Amino acid sequence: MMKNEITYKKPVRIMDKPVATLWITQLKKLRWEIYTEFRCNGTLCASAVQNGCFVDIATGRPALVPRQLLEPYQKELESLSEEDRYPPKGEEKP
Repeated sequence: MMKNEITYKKPVRIMDKPVATLWITQLKKLRWEIYTEFRCNGTLCASAVQNGCFVDIATGRPALVPRQLLEPYQKELESLSEEDRYPPKGEEKP
């Protein structure tokens, strides 16, 4: 992970049961971005954007996104309408 930005909207209490939903909002040859929402009883408590890359374990340097992830993602993205992509209606990125 290279960057994590989170926006807190409402506290989560000890007995709450938060639910997280994630969207892969970008998946390029070297980088990825994930948008996450944390909700309790349907109320948005926090949202986050994470950016990162895969790393070659041997060299410690950035590595290409594995083809078996990149190709299905690109195919799925092409099949979605603009409104079915990110961000969800009524919500904004942090």
